[in-house]
Amino acid sequence: MQKKRMIPHITAALWGFAEATIFFIVPDVFLTYRGLKGYRSAVLSCLYVLAGALLGGVLMFVWAQHSVQAINFVQHVPAVTTQMASTARSDYAHHGVVALLIAPFKGIPYKLYTVIAPEFGVGIISFTLVSALARFGRFVITAMITAALSSYLSKWLSHRQRAVILAIFWVVFYALYFYRNL
Repeated sequence: MQKKRMIPHITAALWGFAEATIFFIVPDVFLTYRGLKGYRSAVLSCLYVLAGALLGGVLMFVWAQHSVQAINFVQHVPAVTTQMASTARSDYAHHGVVALLIAPFKGIPYKLYTVIAPEFGVGIISFTLVSALARFGRFVITAMITAALSSYLSKWLSHRQRAVILAIFWVVFYALYFYRNL
């Protein structure tokens, strides 16, 4: 594959890894941008983001198994609150590893569920498998919705106009998210 064609894949994998560990902007931002280019680009990027996210998630999970510093580290990431940690613990207490499937709908960072999982006896294999389902499901949904909307809107709006609308959406989304969680 040409180097230029690899840049989006490398970006996707790195973003997935970064968000699973320290970065506080979800890879959905990048995935929705890729969705503007079409379904194929979006799905390929979802796979690369998933690979990076799982690698980062497993790294954080293993760190949490061996040190309480992992949870302390995650709780210092911007917009991660003690209330979120309480909710994640409650989800694990009530649902076990299935908490990972619930998490994407709560706006609580994956990295938090990752470092709390060992506290509840979640094994690394079940953690990884359920993480893959939860993460890929959300990634594909957001990317496919964007691809569908972009395809529909392409009749009236240029790619650049659709990208500006998407950027405005994410700026507003994060302004509200940080306002609520800081």
